Amino acid sequence: MAETSGCTKGSGKSKKNCHGLMNRKTGTRRLNVYASTDQSFEDFKALWKRVYKVYPNPALAKLYTGNDRPDTWLAIVNQTYNSL
Repeated sequence: MAETSGCTKGSGKSKKNCHGLMNRKTGTRRLNVYASTDQSFEDFKALWKRVYKVYPNPALAKLYTGNDRPDTWLAIVNQTYNSL
């Protein structure tokens, strides 16, 4: 959400990919393209449930970000997740 300015810039606007989610279906990492921003939000929530198993906390935020502004990252995750 930070990189797409809340779905209004970059891939958030051109691909309706608000979260920068990628796939490797062709063997190369590519940004997902969505028909709507709602689909991007649905994919984001499903990813957390499937991959991370637990909702992120401060310790996990440090791990996921390599300790690069984990508080900011966690705040954005919380805001995005709770905006649905």
